[in-house]
Amino acid sequence: MGNEFTSKIELSNDDNIYFEKDILIIKSRNLDDTYIENLLSNWYKIQANIIVKDRVNKLAAKCSLFPTKSIIRNQKTRWGSCNSKKEIRLNWRLILMPYYVMDYIIIHELCHLKYMNHSKDFWSLVEKYDTNYKLAEIWLKENGINIMRIN
Repeated sequence: MGNEFTSKIELSNDDNIYFEKDILIIKSRNLDDTYIENLLSNWYKIQANIIVKDRVNKLAAKCSLFPTKSIIRNQKTRWGSCNSKKEIRLNWRLILMPYYVMDYIIIHELCHLKYMNHSKDFWSLVEKYDTNYKLAEIWLKENGINIMRIN
């Protein structure tokens, strides 16, 4: 959610990740760096399926723009997309962004349900539901490439 946390990695009989106060506890049966990275990445994807989908539902209700389906994917070059079936696909890496940036991307894709282009009407609709969307675009320009590199 755009915050940095101290993490603590511990050897354990089981793999488990959770917060204890402000510390991200990573318990793992294997302390190899690649194993830990994969464990953490999988945990983020699970969190994204919960948190990002919840944000989609809340923002869809706010905008009265309802996708037929919302899917969390491992997209390498996009934050999100919308297709003619009115499905939206969102990158699991949204979980790493501040809420206002995540919300902008979700609103952007929801607005494509009404306008399948980037016309003036489309951008007016985006601004109607996210008056500060340009701040999110600045954040993405400054931070997006580093987040996209995370496996």
